[in-house]
Amino acid sequence: MARKVAELNEENNELTKILILSDTHGREDYLQVMEECQADVVIHAGDFEEFSNPDYEVEDELKDQRFTHWVNGNHEVTNQMLRYNLPDDYFNKVMKKQYKTFILKGKVFLLTHFFEEEDRISKTISKRTGGITDTIEWKDWLIKKIKPNFVITGHTHRAHIDSCEWTTTDSKGNQVVYPMVVINPGSMTKPRDDMGAVGPDLPGTYVVGYANEKGEFTWQIKFFQHSYNKQ
Repeated sequence: MARKVAELNEENNELTKILILSDTHGREDYLQVMEECQADVVIHAGDFEEFSNPDYEVEDELKDQRFTHWVNGNHEVTNQMLRYNLPDDYFNKVMKKQYKTFILKGKVFLLTHFFEEEDRISKTISKRTGGITDTIEWKDWLIKKIKPNFVITGHTHRAHIDSCEWTTTDSKGNQVVYPMVVINPGSMTKPRDDMGAVGPDLPGTYVVGYANEKGEFTWQIKFFQHSYNKQ
């Protein structure tokens, strides 16, 4: 994961460049980064919008134009309910579908806005989606179903890239271990510190990755002078 790009490209094969964003919350600073980065694959892990500003809407067609892979976050779903006066069960139905899988260079990716902050998400999952009692159960179900090599997530506004193992049991009660890398790009426009506070002096964050034809990846957290500091 920490390999240098030069080492990844030791055979001079063409590399695939990947840009990962999340939690842009109504600000379009990321367009500048997209232009500068010129990535082959662009991923957004949700919360394009801000529910304090429901007039700002990013329609699915525009998301498809800008991003290779994307999922909605809780702000999009809440804004849809506000705009169209939708019933509470709309949130339930939509939140169950807020994950996506794809394969890149032979590796399986799970993209979901919610994967961390168990206490907060547990309340959301149990109250809104029904049938899933807590985040741990939900994550366990996703991992067993998808068996991802990489998990891309957002929501916390705190960037990190971590290798980890998920231990669970199969249908026969046997222990199974799934190794994976969890990538959270943080937020370009509303970064949080380790205590969860949003501050104008914190740099925005995103992640850039490279992959070769062997399915080897390298990832790096990048920093950005977000628009909070320009006001």
